[in-house]
Amino acid sequence: MASWTKLRAAVVAALLVTGGAGVAAVAPVAPVAAVAPADTALLMVVDAFEKARLGFDAAAIAATITADYVEVSPVGEVDPREKMLGFYAPDKRQPVPAMTTSELSVRRRGDTAIVLSKVTYRMAGPDGAMRDRSMRVGYALRREGGRWLIASAQATPMR
Repeated sequence: MASWTKLRAAVVAALLVTGGAGVAAVAPVAPVAAVAPADTALLMVVDAFEKARLGFDAAAIAATITADYVEVSPVGEVDPREKMLGFYAPDKRQPVPAMTTSELSVRRRGDTAIVLSKVTYRMAGPDGAMRDRSMRVGYALRREGGRWLIASAQATPMR
């Protein structure tokens, strides 16, 4: 169980891409100049989602996701909305390492969109040496009531 807790903390760290208290040098989701102006709203939702996760603010996370949200964790578990939100209770807050986001890709088709990114985080290995680890993170968004919400997310560790 302890290894799951450590892995889950590393996964959370890999997914969190915005700054906050106790976090060193974290890059924003994407520089606005790197995407088409029409896609900025999508990135703002992803950014708000990640900021809320960083702050372990389940209410703010809930405001960025659909009622039927589901995610696939880096260990392959399928977590429905309530399970995922439960992980971000304020009493479960953990520190996160420095990270950056790059290789952003946005694709839209009507009221659906996919945002893909590469998240690289720096953390100490078992020997104490700092190492970079990267994941691909994909977000599926859906426009509901005139606003974009995240319907699904998946994080895949990169070798």
